Amino acid sequence: MNVAVTGAGSTVARSVIDALEKDPEVESITALDIRPYQGVPSAKVRPRLADVRDPEALLAAFSSADTVIHLAFVVVTDVPDGPTIRDINIEGSRRVLQAAADSGVRKVIYTSSVAAYGAVPGNPAVLTEEAPCRGLENERNFYYAYTKAAVERIMEDFARSHPDVVVTRFRPHILVGPRVLEDAVQLRLLAGLAGPSRSFWGFRPGGPNGRLAQYTHEDDLAGAILHALHHELPGAYNIAGEPVDLDGYLESKGKTFRRIPWGAANSLASLLSPFSARMRLARAWLVSARYRNIVDCSKLRRSGFNRPLRATSECLEEVAAFLAHSRSACLKGSRPGEGGR
Repeated sequence: MNVAVTGAGSTVARSVIDALEKDPEVESITALDIRPYQGVPSAKVRPRLADVRDPEALLAAFSSADTVIHLAFVVVTDVPDGPTIRDINIEGSRRVLQAAADSGVRKVIYTSSVAAYGAVPGNPAVLTEEAPCRGLENERNFYYAYTKAAVERIMEDFARSHPDVVVTRFRPHILVGPRVLEDAVQLRLLAGLAGPSRSFWGFRPGGPNGRLAQYTHEDDLAGAILHALHHELPGAYNIAGEPVDLDGYLESKGKTFRRIPWGAANSLASLLSPFSARMRLARAWLVSARYRNIVDCSKLRRSGFNRPLRATSECLEEVAAFLAHSRSACLKGSRPGEGGR
């Protein structure tokens, strides 16, 4: 079995490629990215510089592939403008699908997101895969939800017009795990929640799920992708751990939830957006903090995926352990006299 992975330099791809390397049925892994491959050298992995916006590069990369795992996507980055983000996320995904079809690929596995359901009011308290991808309603205020939903629609249309290709769409929640936590942005987002501080400054989402949090462990997502590699899983599948009552979790850790008014934060970000690219990015992601989507994962279970999913509380404990280990390593690496600073 020959597999091609787009976005091979992403944090998500690290756990996916690790899982593929250990699979005896996977003969080769073509690792595509716009940057040189930084993973551990392996006889199975064939790094290849390629941009998802380049159809010829994709055709060459997919020429011997049985399956394409599409991970390339702008999440949080320094990409400066909306048109570039859409060209990579939406048009790039369209080109990946076309190149897969033209190359005779049998399966396409795509990592979508819970964000595709939309950071919008009125979603059901618990979302199944039959719920509409209302992220299209976020066109003006949250690029990530909008582009995820747009690609979902493209994938659905492609699957209908190419019945010989099995298209699987996974919808994970916020990802947690040792490889993801190496990303400084993701770690900062979770440090206040699971770190040693006695106060957690955050937003209280609106709607029925304001007290809840739900995460997906990176190894569970990688395991589900391998499951789709070896089984026929057409359509969309939610994947996330059992949610946790955030207030109860914080109380159990002796933390105080110090609420930040969402409206005030949004107004400030809006005021500063014309002068700061960072504030424009922050304003977009503030939209995702206003509402909380919680998903049901029973469809994935019915597909035969029997691996226990790590609960959100377990994911948070892993974040806490990662932070503690990082602090310990920093202290051990300090010069004499620096450890107490």
